[in-house]
Parts: sequence; C-alpha cells; structure tokens
Amino acid sequence: MYMWPVPLLQRLAESREVVIFDNMRTGFSTDSSNTSLTIPMMADSTAALIDKLGLQQPDIWGWSVGGIISYALLALHSSKVGNVIIAAGSPGGPDALLPPVPVTQSIINLQQNYTALLPFLFPEGVKSPGVCSFYAAYNSFYASQFTTLSTPLGENSLREQSQAVVKFFRDPTVINGLSGTTNRVLILHGVQDQLMPIRNALLGVGKLLGAWMLQFPGQGHGIPFSNVQGVITWTLQFFSLASPLSSAEIKQWDTYGDTTATRGTGIDTTLVVTSQAVGRDR
Repeated sequence: MYMWPVPLLQRLAESREVVIFDNMRTGFSTDSSNTSLTIPMMADSTAALIDKLGLQQPDIWGWSVGGIISYALLALHSSKVGNVIIAAGSPGGPDALLPPVPVTQSIINLQQNYTALLPFLFPEGVKSPGVCSFYAAYNSFYASQFTTLSTPLGENSLREQSQAVVKFFRDPTVINGLSGTTNRVLILHGVQDQLMPIRNALLGVGKLLGAWMLQFPGQGHGIPFSNVQGVITWTLQFFSLASPLSSAEIKQWDTYGDTTATRGTGIDTTLVVTSQAVGRDR
C-alpha cells in the first residue's frame, strides 16, 4: 500500500468502491515462500486478489512500484482489469532507464527517515507544496491514533522491491506483452522524475494501443502529492469518459501500430500539462 493521497481516495469513494491493499511482501501482506520477489509475481498476486474479492474488471490506479505492477497486470492479466491509470511507472525491459545506483541505494538506506526521501519525490525538495500532502498521507496510514492501516516499508522490503525492479528492467517479457492489450490506459508522469525517467513512460505509450499520457513539467516522482487536484481531476474524467476500444481503433493499430514513426515517440498521444494551460505536445 505504502501511501496514497487521501483526497484522491475520498473523491473516488464518492462514486465507487475503492480497494487499497499492501503489495506482496509489504506491510501486512506476508507469505512463507523463499522465492525471490519479482514484478510478475506481484502482478499475479494482485490478479489473485481480484479473483478472491469477486471483482469484475476493476479499474486500476497504480503509483511508482504500483505503476510498474500495473504494466505487468496489463501484459499478463489484461482481461481481469478495466481502465488503468499509471503514475510514475515503467514498463521495464532493457530499453528502459533504471535510476542511478546511488539513488536506489539511498532509498533502501532511508528506512524511516522520510525527510531524506523528499528530494527524490519533489524537484523543489522540502519547499514543494507536495510535502504537506505527503506527510498528511503518512500520518493517515501509519501514525493515526485511531487505526493502523499498514506498517511502513522497512529496509528488507525496500531492498527486495529494488532487486525485483532491477530484474524487471532486464526482462522484456512485460513490455513486449503490452502490444496485445486493448485496455484504456492513462499515463501520468513528471518531466523531472529522477526515480523513473520520463523516457520509460514514453516506451509504455509506444506499446499500448489505448494509451494517453499527461506530462507534468516541473514535477517529479511524487506527482500524486505535488499535484493532488490535477491528478484528481484527470482521474475522475478518465474513469468517467474512457470507453472500450472500437474495432476501427484496433484495426488501425494492426495496420500502423508499434512503429517508431507512429507510436514510439508518443506522437498524438501526449499532453503537456501546466498550471496555465493544456496543449497537445508536438
């Protein structure tokens, strides 16, 4: 589970059932297996939870590692999910860019020093408006005097997830499996994301037929917290307006799709979002 912007959950819960959960081997989600954790395993676990809860193609919203798992869900279990929003994620594969080793190692060593995490989430560091939202989410999930929804990620969980992500970036299985999916997907990504460079998001857009992407200039990995109202607006609009892909769209993809000229650079699929205006990126 890690953390969610509470206002986003509240707005979604006004019109739909919202299910949040701890990913495999994080928080209260434990197992006795000695098998090394992988992103496909986490996607399989999520798909199994969907089945166990009896959910029928639920819409998915994933941030950071949750966004990476969402890509794996699309590649491996697309029929089990509906529309998907991915924030600051990556489809993996050898063409994607891993964050620099010093960055990932610093995050593993953070343990509970979340102040040290802020520069990786927000380009402005502690001066970012997202800091208040971030700490409000932390207090709501982990420090509330009324309830404990989960436990913060410890060093072992962070290390195991980091190792799973590294393996994911070496394996082309998921990104190659995206071409056959027909789910509607909205990709949200901060242009100044240090943890998941924006190139990775463009690779995802280039593989997914039903994908749109919003780029947020000046924003980093923590866009769900630094641009809460914008993320809420786009989330609600996308989930309310997204419709199944038409046969004409699928046919067009079969004819022209998955080429550098038409999809790989995100042409006609990317919007640049600023505080003043929204314009199609050319």
